[in-house]
Amino acid sequence: MTDTIRQQVSLAELAAKVGVTEEALRSRSHNQEEVDARSMVVAMLMARPMRQQDVAPLLGITQVAVSKLLARHRRMVQYHPPYRRRWNEINAAEKNDVKPNKERNTI
Repeated sequence: MTDTIRQQVSLAELAAKVGVTEEALRSRSHNQEEVDARSMVVAMLMARPMRQQDVAPLLGITQVAVSKLLARHRRMVQYHPPYRRRWNEINAAEKNDVKPNKERNTI
C-alpha cells in the first residue's frame, strides 16, 4: 500500500463515524454491531476508491473477508431497514447534509 493511501485512511476516524472503537473493527467478534460497523467501514474504504487488497491489512483480515463484508453491506442496505437507516445517517453526516438543489425547468 502506498503512503498516499495510508495518509487518506484513518481507521480511528472511520471507527468513530460508525460508533465503535478501532480495536472492535479489527477484532474477530461476531457481535452484530461490530460486524455491521466492519461492513460499513469496508464500504466507505472501497468508495475512496481503494482495492480490496489494500483494505484487508488495515482491518487485519483477508481480501476474501473484505469481499464478503462488501457483499454483506450491499445485502443489508437493500433488505435490512435499521442498517440502511444507520448507513444513510453516516453518509449524511459525512457529506455534511449538503445535497445539490435540483430545480426543474418547466417552461
